Amino acid sequence: MSGRMQSELFRLFTLIYENPRWRPIVIVVLFPLFLASIIFRFIAAARVLFYRVGFFKSEKLPVCVVSVGNLTTGGSGKTPVVIHLAKMFVAAGISVAVISRGYGFEVKGDYLVVSDREGVRCSPGEAPDEALMTANKLMDLKGLSGVPVIVGPNRVNSGKAAVELFDVNVIIMDDGYQHLKVRRDLNILVVDGENPFGNRLMLPAGPLREPLRASGRADVVWINSKSQQSDLDTTGLLEGLKRYLVDDIPVVKSALFPDRVLGFTGETFPKDVLHKKRVLAFSGIQRPDAFFSVLKDLGAIVVYELPFSDHYVFSDDDFKVIERMALLYNAEMVVTTEKDFARISRDIKWRIPLSALVMSIVATGDKAILNMVNMLVAGLGIDETKKSKV
Repeated sequence: MSGRMQSELFRLFTLIYENPRWRPIVIVVLFPLFLASIIFRFIAAARVLFYRVGFFKSEKLPVCVVSVGNLTTGGSGKTPVVIHLAKMFVAAGISVAVISRGYGFEVKGDYLVVSDREGVRCSPGEAPDEALMTANKLMDLKGLSGVPVIVGPNRVNSGKAAVELFDVNVIIMDDGYQHLKVRRDLNILVVDGENPFGNRLMLPAGPLREPLRASGRADVVWINSKSQQSDLDTTGLLEGLKRYLVDDIPVVKSALFPDRVLGFTGETFPKDVLHKKRVLAFSGIQRPDAFFSVLKDLGAIVVYELPFSDHYVFSDDDFKVIERMALLYNAEMVVTTEKDFARISRDIKWRIPLSALVMSIVATGDKAILNMVNMLVAGLGIDETKKSKV
């Protein structure tokens, strides 16, 4: 299959999966998928019920656990939220570590330490992309020590390792909303402000991992905008969730902004370096069009777009195709996302410079989370009338 055909098929799949207008068509034309989504919905609800009644057991770690996750299969920007929170906690003097499953990566042993307080231990390809990106971004803390990042299939083991190896008092569990085996003290639900729930169907007919009523487990709702709209109107979104949420739940709003451009060998450039440059852009994220749009907003002349599926594992042949297309379209730069950049080996030789667009997050209302975590670390707990249970 050619790169262009693959890109167009992925765009069509994304359109069907993410656009609410396609919901009736999916139900009728792709009825077997819709039927499977009903079965998945029942299984997801039964699993939560089993944890709630104690049939399945959650394990409490000896520190404060902050879970950050979403209701969909990806694209809400939860990893930038994790990075933002970790930086905020460290700046406040809180010792913190990040744990995650490491989607699409096979960890040998109980866990893998991607980074410690001194630096990143793994090279591209030796750890999951999001964990590597998180580790790299948390090494730049203006003189403060770095944040340990640990991945593993069993997050109970990863959490215990974080406590034993690094003596932390807060653990941030990335993509932990559905991981009920670890008991959390604070549940943060991240929602994409522009496209919160796609076509509102459950997997595999849509992007939802759980029905919307699962938002009732949230202690904080974090609405993230990826279109640089810090003043995004979220009234309709919050009204739609109101019947599920606990009254007076804190709401954080944030927006992702392009910060700088990272070169292949680690050098950094101002984002203006993209202005009027002919760029071939490729990405393996859930919603690639947002990335392409940011490049265009920065004045880049995007001569060709290559979207791949989320967490796509690039091969040497893929890189040859990308470079060949860049040469064919006279691109001056090849640009990808920071997440994709993290898993590309630095041993590859590029005839056209490869760079990554680095995004930063700006948030309002996030100090409420810091206050809650400080209370939890101090052993004071938070208002039980406002804290949801599993």
